[in-house]
Amino acid sequence: MADAIRLIDTTSDARLWTVELDAPEASSWRGWLSAEEHARAARFVFARDRSRYEAAHGALRHLLASSTGLAPNAVRLVPGALGKPRLADECGIEFNLSHSQGLALIAIGHAPLGVDVEWLRPFDDWRALAAAHFTAAEQTVIAKQPAAAQSHEFLRFWTRKEACLKALGLGLSIDTRTVDVRQDRVDAAGHGALAVRSLAIGCEAIASIAFVEAVAAPIPANHSVEACA
Repeated sequence: MADAIRLIDTTSDARLWTVELDAPEASSWRGWLSAEEHARAARFVFARDRSRYEAAHGALRHLLASSTGLAPNAVRLVPGALGKPRLADECGIEFNLSHSQGLALIAIGHAPLGVDVEWLRPFDDWRALAAAHFTAAEQTVIAKQPAAAQSHEFLRFWTRKEACLKALGLGLSIDTRTVDVRQDRVDAAGHGALAVRSLAIGCEAIASIAFVEAVAAPIPANHSVEACA
């Protein structure tokens, strides 16, 4: 499991892992899923999408188990007010999951947080998507990049915006054009202030992590956070 799940970043706010969803050992994690997660996985049309969903959620349960002292299949997740998953036991642990193709990103911390990861790929139609979801200033920043760099910059902004909205638990319930993510401090249209940063995942992917601004308890790199049990 250590080869497929890698701790890539540790700060005072959170720990961040990547997960290789197509790793051979990932198939064994499906036994930790809840009945609801198994039912959701069964609805995928393609086997690869189903196995990647199972691997991502199995890895999340493994990491939450390490943080709570529970067994992976004993971790209970419930939807929040707008559907963002949270631990059923109120123990001050926050988490978020994102995946793109065969890569997942998982963050666990004490402050409300959100992550997003996108596999790097050409986006010839980025202007139409940006017009629907980005501020005019964000679109200008992307357009000023050399043509070869515009897709990368679009995806960087996309992950930053997704991470902020997920941290707030808002998803697409607000107009994404009201949240400007050009800076590392973000005012989310009256919904709160956030800190956001982006990071490269090798040469294959771009990711961002955002925190609702609050005093966050540190999580040492080699220790679990306080158990919920």
